[in-house]
Amino acid sequence: MELFHNESESVVDSILRSSRAILSIAVKSLNEIEETISIPQYRILVILGGRGDLPMSEIVKETSLAPASATRLCDDLLKKGLIDRKAHLDDRRQVIITITNEGSQLLRRVTESRRGMITEVVANLGEADLNEVEEGFALFAKASPEPDEKMLSTRLGWS
Repeated sequence: MELFHNESESVVDSILRSSRAILSIAVKSLNEIEETISIPQYRILVILGGRGDLPMSEIVKETSLAPASATRLCDDLLKKGLIDRKAHLDDRRQVIITITNEGSQLLRRVTESRRGMITEVVANLGEADLNEVEEGFALFAKASPEPDEKMLSTRLGWS
């Protein structure tokens, strides 16, 4: 059985084009903040902001980074005051990573910036197009392994 037929390829191409536009918005929103952080560092903050305190091993798993890379990124975030590290209460060999208030505030600022940029793009669409885009992205999000929206909106103020 062929993995992608022509319609699927067209959908994948559309999603790739959209993802480039969304990534551009993500990069621009990160460039607007005073702190300089990379996309992978931002991803770590999003994971911590959405899921709460996590062992380093879980961050490695969630980001698909090599342990040394995840540790290096977290070291940088620690120096910037965006995360904190502590030993696990029951297993002192395990390191728990937590987002700080400064890290949470950074997430909110970036999200507000992104929301503004996306609002500008959406303003260029007609009502019928808006409904199709909303439905398409809702279906895509539902099929995605990302955390559910209710959890993100509760912990991060995303809606």
